[in-house]
Amino acid sequence: MKQWLLVLIFLVSTECMIAQDTGIGVGVVLGDPVGITSKMWLDGRSALSVTAAYDFRSVGGTIHLNLDYFYHPWTIKSGQGNILVYLGPGVGLGLHSKIGLTLRAPGGITYHFEPYPLETFLEIIPALEITGPRGTGGWLGSYLGARWYFNKI
Repeated sequence: MKQWLLVLIFLVSTECMIAQDTGIGVGVVLGDPVGITSKMWLDGRSALSVTAAYDFRSVGGTIHLNLDYFYHPWTIKSGQGNILVYLGPGVGLGLHSKIGLTLRAPGGITYHFEPYPLETFLEIIPALEITGPRGTGGWLGSYLGARWYFNKI
């Protein structure tokens, strides 16, 4: 009985260690708009994400620059990796005929392919445009993406 208890304690502590992440990831986002993304882990649950993307749907195109803070409150062990749920505040700039300022509230799920330094993610972004070519208003965006992590320790 004591052996099983020790095995259980080892497995639980190992899973907690796997759930934490570090490093800087770089990748792509597909959706509305399309672009490149990076994510830097601050600690085991917090990260900053920067995205530069281009919206082909707007007349003349729009460049989007976004900075988001992600908090990962839940981690689920799944197969060879981890599923993380995240949410947080963010801000975006849209560069078109006028500069637009947007408040963002991204949330999503990500899958980390352990032991590989790769994550895929699906993100939903409710946003409120404060200024911009369309004036003030809300919209909903989404991304499907992947990041490869460098200097993962």
